[in-house]
Amino acid sequence: MPDRARSSRDVAAVIDVGSNSGRVVVFERDVSGHLRSLAGSRASLRLVDDVDRFGELSESSMARVTEALADHPSENPLVVVRPGQADSTTDIPHHGAFHLAPLATALDTVRSTLVQSGQLVLRRLALLIDPAYTTLQPFLSDGTPGSSGVMPLEYVAASALADLRTLAVPVATGTVTISRGAEDDASFAPTAARLALQAAEPLRVLVACELVAAVRAVRQRGLPDDASARLRDVLEACAPLPDEIADRDLSADLDTAGDLLDDLADTLDAT
Repeated sequence: MPDRARSSRDVAAVIDVGSNSGRVVVFERDVSGHLRSLAGSRASLRLVDDVDRFGELSESSMARVTEALADHPSENPLVVVRPGQADSTTDIPHHGAFHLAPLATALDTVRSTLVQSGQLVLRRLALLIDPAYTTLQPFLSDGTPGSSGVMPLEYVAASALADLRTLAVPVATGTVTISRGAEDDASFAPTAARLALQAAEPLRVLVACELVAAVRAVRQRGLPDDASARLRDVLEACAPLPDEIADRDLSADLDTAGDLLDDLADTLDAT
C-alpha cells in the first residue's frame, strides 16, 4: 500500500512536469503579445497550481484518515477488559467503528480531484496542438499536408479521462441492507479503495500523453536562454522519448513516457 500511495503522489507531481513544459516553454516564447495574452486567458493554464494543490491536500487528508483508522480498534463487538482491585470486569460493546465512512468520503474526494486534474491535461493537450497558441505546425506534425502529428494522443487522453470520470462516481451515495435488516447501512470504503487504485492507470495515460506532446513542442521551439535548471533537468530526463516527428504509431512513445514518470517524479523531488 505505501508503494502504491507513493506512486499516486508521484503521478500527481508529474502532472506539473507536463503542464509546465507546455506552459512555461512553449507559450513564453510567443513572438506576439496577442498570443501571449490568448494563452494567459486559458483556465487550463492558470488553474494548474490551484487544482493540483487541492489534489495534494485531498491525498494528505486521505492519508491522515487512513492512519487514524489503522490505530483505532474496529473489531465488532469489542472486548474491553477493565482490571479491578479484586477482580477484572469484561465489557463486550457493539459499535460502528468498522463502518469506515470517513475513509470512503476521503477516497471519493481523491478520485474527484484526479478528474479535475485530468480535464486540465486534456485542455492543455488541445492547446499544444493548436498553432494559434504555439506558432508551430498543427498537431506538432512535420508539416506534411494532411499529417496528423500527435492528434491520436487526444483520442487516447479523452478515453483515459472518460475512464477517470467513471471511476470517480462517489460510493458514499450508495448503501445496502443485509442480515435481515441488522446491517442496514454500508460505507463501501473497500470499493472506494479499489476504484482509487484503478484510477492511477488512466491518470498515468493522461500525463504520458501530455508529456509526449509537451516534449515534442519544446524540442520544436527550442529552450529559451533563461530556462530554469529544473526544466532543463526534466527535459534531459525525457531524452529517451523519440525525436522523430513523422506520422507513425505513437504507442511506443506513450510506453516510454509512462516508464519515465517515476523517474521524473524523483527528478522533481531532487530539484
